[in-house]
Amino acid sequence: MEIVAHGIDLVDFPRIEEMVKRHDERFLNKVFTAAEQSYAEANKNGTEKLAGRFAAKEAILKLMGTGWRGKIAWTDIEILNSPTGQPEVVLCGEVKKSPISSK
Repeated sequence: MEIVAHGIDLVDFPRIEEMVKRHDERFLNKVFTAAEQSYAEANKNGTEKLAGRFAAKEAILKLMGTGWRGKIAWTDIEILNSPTGQPEVVLCGEVKKSPISSK
């Protein structure tokens, strides 16, 4: 039997804003790729853009069933926008090695 499910991941904007204020570049570089950071910086609601990407990364790992184990890094998942604005997921590193990422 195939199980089909869905969920929603929410991230509180002030939580991300506090992490950026408290840990500055160390937090940003650990969680977001350079392209994700540039995208957020180019928008007036940059914190919201970062929060959305954070939530997407959490959701992808839940979908994959891996969690934050082993050598998986936050930056192994990159959320970019296509030229027409749709979010796109780019997997690399340990996340890309997961059997479910090749499906």
